[in-house]
Amino acid sequence: MLSEKLNDLNPFRVSLGIVLWMFLMLLPGTFQLPLLDRDEPRFSRATVEMMERSDWVVPTFNGNYRFDKPPLTYWWMAVHYKLFGFNEFAARFHSVLSSIGVGLLIFWWVRKIVDQATAVGAVFGWSICLQNLMHGRLALADMPMILMLVATHWALWHRLTGPAGKRFDRIFWLMWVSMGVGFLAKGPIAVFFPAVTVLCYRYLFRKPVEWSSLQVFSGACVTLAIIAAWGLPALLSTGGAYWDEGMGTHVIDRGFKSFNDRIIIPGFYAPASLLSLFPLFPVILIGIVHSVRRRDDIDAFMLSWAIGPFLIFSFYATQLIHYTLPAFPALMVIGFRGGDRYRRQWKPFQTIYGAAFLLAGMVALGAWLWVLTMDPSGKPSFAADGKSLFSGYLLAIAVVLLSLQGIWYFWHRNPGPAAVIGSATALAVAMVYAAHHSRSWGLSRKIGSVLEAIPAEITPAAIGYREPSLVFYGKRNWDLSHGDDWSDLQPGQPVVAKMFELQIEDFLKGMVRGFEDITGETIPDSALQRALRTVRANTGSRNDAVVFIRGINFARMSLVEAAIILQPEELIPLIQEERGKMVSAPAPQ
Repeated sequence: MLSEKLNDLNPFRVSLGIVLWMFLMLLPGTFQLPLLDRDEPRFSRATVEMMERSDWVVPTFNGNYRFDKPPLTYWWMAVHYKLFGFNEFAARFHSVLSSIGVGLLIFWWVRKIVDQATAVGAVFGWSICLQNLMHGRLALADMPMILMLVATHWALWHRLTGPAGKRFDRIFWLMWVSMGVGFLAKGPIAVFFPAVTVLCYRYLFRKPVEWSSLQVFSGACVTLAIIAAWGLPALLSTGGAYWDEGMGTHVIDRGFKSFNDRIIIPGFYAPASLLSLFPLFPVILIGIVHSVRRRDDIDAFMLSWAIGPFLIFSFYATQLIHYTLPAFPALMVIGFRGGDRYRRQWKPFQTIYGAAFLLAGMVALGAWLWVLTMDPSGKPSFAADGKSLFSGYLLAIAVVLLSLQGIWYFWHRNPGPAAVIGSATALAVAMVYAAHHSRSWGLSRKIGSVLEAIPAEITPAAIGYREPSLVFYGKRNWDLSHGDDWSDLQPGQPVVAKMFELQIEDFLKGMVRGFEDITGETIPDSALQRALRTVRANTGSRNDAVVFIRGINFARMSLVEAAIILQPEELIPLIQEERGKMVSAPAPQ
C-alpha cells in the first residue's frame, strides 16, 4: 500500500520533500558544532589562506603547502565563506548540499529504471544512514566527490544499457565532465571507481558492453583537460611537488602504510558496515542476496558499482570506516529494490540487529544516568570536568541511536508520517544539544577567544597541544615546531602549553576504580612545566601573565588542560630559576 501511494505522488513535490527532509537530517548542529578531528580545520583554514593570498591553484595551511587534496572543496567552501562569513556552517555547507544532491540524483534516476517507490526508499535510506549523517555535515572533500560519482554512474548506466546515442551528446559530457570534476574533488578514485564498475559489469556479471559507445579516447581527453586546467599550473608553481607529495605520499604511500600505525585488519569493511550502514544493514544485506540471485542489468550495474570501493580499499593499508561511503548510493538501491516481500523473509535477523542497537542505546542511556550519580567532591578537579563533559556525550549517543531506530521502525511499520517526523525531531534535538555541548567545551575555540586581543601579525607557539584547529580558531599562523619540553620562551610571543590530557577510558576507569591513580597523560617534566605549576599554585587559574583553561581536544576526544602564556617575559625568570634547580638537583639513586 505504501508503494502504491509513493508511486502516485507528483515527482516534483517528492523532490521538494526530499530537500526539506534532508535539511532536517543534516542541518541541526552544523551551525554550532566546532570543527572536528584534524582534517576539518585543515580544509577550513586552507580555504581562508587561499582567499587571503588570492591563489586559487595551490592551497596552504599554516603558511605551508597543503598537497593532500585537489582544490574543488576549497573553491566551493570559499563561495560559502563569502555568503555566510568565516564560520563552521559556511565551511560545512558544501557537504550538506552535496548529500542532498546525491539524494535528488538517486531519486530521478531510480524512478525511471525501477519505480518511484524504490527511488524514495533508496533516498530515505541514504538520508538516515549513519555514515551519511556524519560526513554529510563535515568540512571535507568526500561528499562533493560522491556527488560527481553518482552523476558519472548515471551517465555510465545510460551508455551501457540504453539505446545508442549520438556522439558527444549530453550523456557523454555528463559522464566525462563529472569524472574530471570528481578528480578535482578527491583525486584519482573518481576515475578508478567507474572503471572498476565497467570491468565488473562486463567480466564478473557477463553483461554486454559496447565499448565504442563510451567514447573512451575522446572522453579521457575531456577529463584530462579539466584536470590539466588546474593541475599544470599547480605542478609548475610547485616544481612538481604537488604530484610528488599529493600522489606519492597521500595516495600511494598511504596505500602501503597503515594510518597512525593502526593494525591492518583483513576484511575490515565487512564488520565495519554493521555500524556504517546503521540502521539499514539488514536491508542492504537482504538486497545484496536477492540481487546476486536475480542478476538482471540493474542488479549487475549496482553491484558492480558497490564492489569498487570495497575492492580497492580492502587492499589499502589506511583503513578508515568512511572509505566505502562511495558505494552507499548503489547499496541503497539494492536494498530497497523488491520492497517488503524480501525483507519479511529475514525478519529474525532484522529483529536481532535492531535489538542489538536498541540495547546499545539503552546502555548509553544507563551509563549517562550512572555518571550523573557520581559525586566529584573530594576528587581531583578533572573528575568534575569529566562528569560534565562525558555525560553530555553519553546522553547524545543514546538519543541518536534510539531516534534513528525510531525513524526506521516507524517508516518500516508505516503508522503514518507523524511518528517518523517525531523521531527525526528527537534526532535533530540530540544533534543540536551535542553540538552546543561541544562548542562550550572546544579547547581550540577557547584559546582563539583568549588570543583575539593579540595583533594578527604575532605568531604564537604551541607546546604539546599542536592541533590544526588552533590555526583556524586562532585566525593566524602558528609556530608548531617545538618539542613538548621546549622552554626557551621569547618575549612578546604568546605560547600555548599542554599540561595534562585525560582520555575517555581514563575517566571511565576512575569511575569504576576511583580517581586516586588516574593522572592522565602529562607532558615531560621541564622547567616550563614546573614554572607553570608554581604560577597556578600561587595565582589560581587566571592572571595577567598566564590563563589556565580546560576543554576537549576533538582530534583525540580527550579532556585537556592548557596554559596560555600571554606575557612570556614575566615567566622567563621563573623558568630560569626552575632550570637551575633541576641542574643542581642530585641524580636519583
